[in-house]
Amino acid sequence: MLLVLLLFAFKRTDFRYFLLPLLASAQAWYLFSYANSDAFALFLSILMSYQVAYPQSLFNQFLTDSTPRQFWAKAILLGVFCGTLLLVKDNYYFCLLFFGAFILWRFFLGEFDDRRRFWIRIGMLVFIGLSVYGVRFA
Repeated sequence: MLLVLLLFAFKRTDFRYFLLPLLASAQAWYLFSYANSDAFALFLSILMSYQVAYPQSLFNQFLTDSTPRQFWAKAILLGVFCGTLLLVKDNYYFCLLFFGAFILWRFFLGEFDDRRRFWIRIGMLVFIGLSVYGVRFA
């Protein structure tokens, strides 16, 4: 997973900023030396952070484009990311709350033109994410 993040950083220079927390401590690298849920949760949170913050990401294309290409594929992929992050570690619930607060902040700043389309698509992502999370209890 660390290799995937590093390869993605070589391909996209703007993604390198999201890997700065990994440079702060070797302890973060240590998480990736074992196959455990901590590494997977960190991997998902870094990818989701990029999706939420970068304007040309799949997530922002999904929210802003009137008819995005591969609409359902993007919705399912992003919803599964959110649902999986809910499943992996309880510590990362705060990460999803932060993403939600950041998206609402952008919404109230007026970055999204069609408010109805925005709420429908956010609702779709929440539904898909909670469906993935609900499989655990089913």
